[in-house]
Amino acid sequence: MKGSAFPWSTVIVILLKIASILGIVLLLFSVLIMLLTYRKAKKISPLSLILSMLISLTSLLIYTELLHVRLPLLFWVVALAGGVLVGIGWSLTSRLVRVQGLIKSQGDIWYLVVWALVFALNQLVVIITGRPVQVAMVMLLASTGLVMGNSSSILVRFYHMRSRIMDGS
Repeated sequence: MKGSAFPWSTVIVILLKIASILGIVLLLFSVLIMLLTYRKAKKISPLSLILSMLISLTSLLIYTELLHVRLPLLFWVVALAGGVLVGIGWSLTSRLVRVQGLIKSQGDIWYLVVWALVFALNQLVVIITGRPVQVAMVMLLASTGLVMGNSSSILVRFYHMRSRIMDGS
């Protein structure tokens, strides 16, 4: 078999197809889980909310360095602020409830609607733009803002409700 090489390019194509199929399966599974659990009251952990914000900010900083995309400051401000506003709005679609002495967050149909719209917008942007690195960076900024707005709003509401409970109101 002189001159014949192992077809690594074929193996890589097959592995990428498998990864793509697994990604679709995981996506469908996550959508199913969201549809089945969005109304379930979930315990609020201030530490988890803070960690999610820190992880989001850390990811933003790492990707900013890795991608070497230098966007104008206006893009940063608008994308982050837009994300924060959507995140705050999204957090307000969840009721805070007291269940067996714990403060929990419970989504309603609007929680699901906002989630679906954000998800659909992300997919639409990818389809329309092909997601060049500049667009990916703007989307990352907006999603970081979304996490910051959502988590900080729930955190503020959590502490407000906890102080009311402790005051006996």
